Amino acid sequence: MFAIPAQAGIAEQSHEDYCYVYGGIYFTDNPGEADFKVYVFDDQAFADYQVYKQETLAFADRTGQWYITDSRAFSDYILYKVEEPGYADFSIYYTDTESFAGCDD
Repeated sequence: MFAIPAQAGIAEQSHEDYCYVYGGIYFTDNPGEADFKVYVFDDQAFADYQVYKQETLAFADRTGQWYITDSRAFSDYILYKVEEPGYADFSIYYTDTESFAGCDD
């Protein structure tokens, strides 16, 4: 008999995959359906990723540019907000400056 690893067939997400999260963003109440779990910091110094909220989906076309939608149909990613940073795949900070949006390398 052969043993099959528990994670066989499941693609593991890279730590930097979140750098490519942009476009339509839907926040769910169900962590099981989320593409990523995120923690929202009030201070940019601790966040992995700075997000600029766009007013329309058409302008959320590059890293760090998010259009928050209430409809799954218009989302590119489904995210779940966690209460503690240790449970998040990555952390974000909402910036008021569009040019600051993106990953903090």
